[in-house]
Amino acid sequence: MARTSDQNLSRRLGWLLPALLVWGCGGNTPVRDADLGDGSSVQGRGDTRQGDTAGSGRDSAVDAPAFDNAPVDSSDDGTNIDTGPIDIPITCAPACLDGQICLPTGQCETICAQGQTNCPTGGCTDLFSDSQNCGLCGKACPQGQFCSDGKCATMCGQGETKCGQSCVKLDTNYNNCGLCANPCHDAEACVARVCRCENPNKVCTNICTNVINNHDNCGDCGNRCNGDYVCNGTNCGCPGGRQNCPNKQNTCVANLNDCCAGGQLWCGHCQDVVSDKNNCGSCGHQCAGVEVCNNRNCGCPSAQPKSCGNGVCIPNGQCCAGQKLCNGNCIPNNQCCGACPSGQTCNGNGQCVCVPNCGGKKCGPDSCGGMCGTCPTAQTCTAAGQCMCVPACSGKKCGPDGCGGMCGTCPTAQTCTAAGQCMCVPVCANKNCGDPDTCGETCSGKCPGNQTCNGANACVCPANVAKCGDTCCGAGEICSAAGACVKPCVPSCVGKNCGDDNGCGTKCTACPNNQTCGADFKCSCGALDNCNGTCCPDGQVCGAGPNGGCGVKCTPKCGGKECGDDGCNGSCAPGCKPLIEMCNDGGKCMPIISLPPTGGPPIRPN
Repeated sequence: MARTSDQNLSRRLGWLLPALLVWGCGGNTPVRDADLGDGSSVQGRGDTRQGDTAGSGRDSAVDAPAFDNAPVDSSDDGTNIDTGPIDIPITCAPACLDGQICLPTGQCETICAQGQTNCPTGGCTDLFSDSQNCGLCGKACPQGQFCSDGKCATMCGQGETKCGQSCVKLDTNYNNCGLCANPCHDAEACVARVCRCENPNKVCTNICTNVINNHDNCGDCGNRCNGDYVCNGTNCGCPGGRQNCPNKQNTCVANLNDCCAGGQLWCGHCQDVVSDKNNCGSCGHQCAGVEVCNNRNCGCPSAQPKSCGNGVCIPNGQCCAGQKLCNGNCIPNNQCCGACPSGQTCNGNGQCVCVPNCGGKKCGPDSCGGMCGTCPTAQTCTAAGQCMCVPACSGKKCGPDGCGGMCGTCPTAQTCTAAGQCMCVPVCANKNCGDPDTCGETCSGKCPGNQTCNGANACVCPANVAKCGDTCCGAGEICSAAGACVKPCVPSCVGKNCGDDNGCGTKCTACPNNQTCGADFKCSCGALDNCNGTCCPDGQVCGAGPNGGCGVKCTPKCGGKECGDDGCNGSCAPGCKPLIEMCNDGGKCMPIISLPPTGGPPIRPN
């Protein structure tokens, strides 16, 4: 027996219908517009709800209560550490398909079959063929007209069949598949006038089921989403606005801190942040130094309750670095403990020190054991602390007194010495030796240099002593070209080689064994023959004399001779063969023709 779409809807929704009546279900905007050819359009098939983007056909965020499994602690005892928002709405993500709505749990639920729209009056219907909702929910066609392709008409269009007040295409119409009043069921589709379960839908327990966003058949028959999970498309997971608890199976929360017990936060794991020194108040917040964590706040321990900052804690009665105790209170080290006595001030080290009193004074004591200054040499400090000059003329008859005055002046023709005494200075200028000077003496002893005044009142040098300007030279000295007394230079080449300095700025030229000193100041034989270090006399050669020494060179005389004396104590070459030939007087080798008696010389042929 055929089931109507309304009966099918009631069977599938059951408990959901009362909730939808309270919550509200239905806009009336289809998902697409169809051009009717006359400038008007018909809204497409699909389902949207109030709050949807117009014409989207998909649900946007639904205002629903929070869906945290962990209870929200609203007390003021510091145990509520869920720092995330608690009013994040649960949404369907991804958005629901056409013909589906988003439940408060974040699960999409199918309301109408494919190609139908949920209208406030009439429920799920085909806006392209329903004469009471033709093109739009609530738009009824006048009496005698039919709904053809979403537009009221007096007759059905080509390819359409009149079924009641509707013009339908029996090839694809869900409620009139192949025949009028022959509806398809559940998620079936009318294909070529036959109701079929088309992909991605699947047959689950003999019912064609849409496995997309299906909580009980998520992506496949029997794949039910457990716990807080909903079916997002074809996979079970948390609804929009919620995330999975890593430490709890099938549990979805708005904030991962909700996965933990009171006094804990999610720090990759549930972490105590109330008393943990390394996670005090938040993940990874470490208390410095010796500080401890108390009720999520870092502070000093009870045994060291006084904080010096940067995690440094000290017991009561002690002071932090850079401070000192003063009458039971801590003050900076650069402050003095109380007021300093009169005449003292507090220095940068926190000590009372004397203030020097030198107002208007240039010298003398400063009343603090120091001095206001010292006077220059020859000045003295008065009782008023002023420097005053004291004339220094003790034992002096002339010269300055050290204070800008004079100790006295000398008579004419006298001069003041450095010791402040007046002294006569003899003047013998333009006077001969023996003439009176200006001091009652004579100029006899006033010759220049070391000259003496002779009986003729003339300045002279001693006999045989050279005079060099106004100076008499010493014994053995002469006056050089530069006008200075010097000892004369005596050249000496004893024990020196050719080229050595002779002591007077020139070179020695003596060489041994008849050698001569060349321009390069080296000893050599030059053009003479060198015979073992000795130069042979001119005309002699080495080896021509006795024992291979120097001698006159001898020229051998062997013209036409092959043997005999060469005239230089030698023999002509090549010489005769012994015992076979002998040399005749002409210097020729001849054969020996007879032998003499034993012991006698050979007989030489004539």
